[in-house]
Amino acid sequence: RAHPYHTKVPHKAVMRYLLHYTNPGDIVFDGFGGTGMTGVAARLCGDPRAVRELGYTVNNDGSILDESGRSFSRIGERFAIL
Repeated sequence: RAHPYHTKVPHKAVMRYLLHYTNPGDIVFDGFGGTGMTGVAARLCGDPRAVRELGYTVNNDGSILDESGRSFSRIGERFAIL
C-alpha cells in the first residue's frame, strides 16, 4: 500500500544538481535506477522551458544564469545510464 520507493526525489531537484555539476553531453550514472528520475532530469536539462521553471534565466546563447545573475551552466541534454 505504500510507494515502493521511499526516497523518491522529484526530477526538478535532480536537475539542479545535474546543471551545477555536469556539462551538456556528459554521461550520468545512476546505479540504483529507482524511479528513473535521474533519466528524466538528464533529458530535461536540454529543455529551456523546464530549466526556467527552476527559477533560472536561460540566455539565447544557451548559458544558464542563477538567481544572482551569474552564469553557471549551459542548456543541453545529459545522458543517463540507469
